[in-house]
Amino acid sequence: MASLSEPVRILIAGYGFVGRTLGRRLSERGHKVCGIRRSHVAFPEDVEVVAADLSRPLDTALLTEAPDYVVYLLSSDERSDAAYRQARVEGLDNLIEALGVFDAPPLRLLYASSTGVYPHSDGNWVDEDTPVIPGSVEGSRLLEGEARARACPFPSTVIRFAGIYGSGRIRLLRKVARGEPTCSEGPPVYSNRIHVEDCAGVLEHLMQLEHPRELYVASDDEPVDRCELARWLATALGVPPAKPLPREEAHADRSNKRCSNRRLKESGYRFLYPTFREGYGKIIREGFEI
Repeated sequence: MASLSEPVRILIAGYGFVGRTLGRRLSERGHKVCGIRRSHVAFPEDVEVVAADLSRPLDTALLTEAPDYVVYLLSSDERSDAAYRQARVEGLDNLIEALGVFDAPPLRLLYASSTGVYPHSDGNWVDEDTPVIPGSVEGSRLLEGEARARACPFPSTVIRFAGIYGSGRIRLLRKVARGEPTCSEGPPVYSNRIHVEDCAGVLEHLMQLEHPRELYVASDDEPVDRCELARWLATALGVPPAKPLPREEAHADRSNKRCSNRRLKESGYRFLYPTFREGYGKIIREGFEI
């Protein structure tokens, strides 16, 4: 079995926010990385970029070498059932079919899913063993994609990522800086997140495991009440905290759960940003545009 201790070939389908972070990290370590995205853009990192729309059958001529690992990060660009299905299911089907032209299959597929598959709103803990009943169209397509990944003809691992943030994805931080409310009155409503650098770190870590599990929840160490987070951010930014929205204006079906990362940490992964304090703290110290 190939190991990341020696150079390997890695195909990243969905070379965007997380994909670029992972690609840059892997290429700096001497691995050969190919990224697939809808449009061709030249990036400074040493990564081959292939322009292809995976909602259609992939021209196998675009894949010049058999990858050792495949990372599937495709997400929808609009909120519709058709878009969710194209990104989460059909794109994966098309990629797996294209990879069939190679004599040697990949060692493993890593499929990026989301903790959005948990429709829980009671504030309780969820993990890999928590029964999942689709609570939305997107959640249904995510679970369908997970099933496709598990059924592919080579080993696969599904990672359910919590809300991803980092430099370039700081919508919450900007709202707090502008004094806009980001939570509502009433009992705690928990949110879960993971820094983009940890997303890349988790994916790289799982490639290095000889026998990874089939499913991991990837969220940082501390689910936090939305209002507590807003107050902390306001203090860190040196701005007055916004008054929470009246409870009747809050979304009644808003997600409220706490995601456990125990399995991931037991596998040996150590977070670069264990909580929102380290992650958002670094972004604030480095400065950002409101």
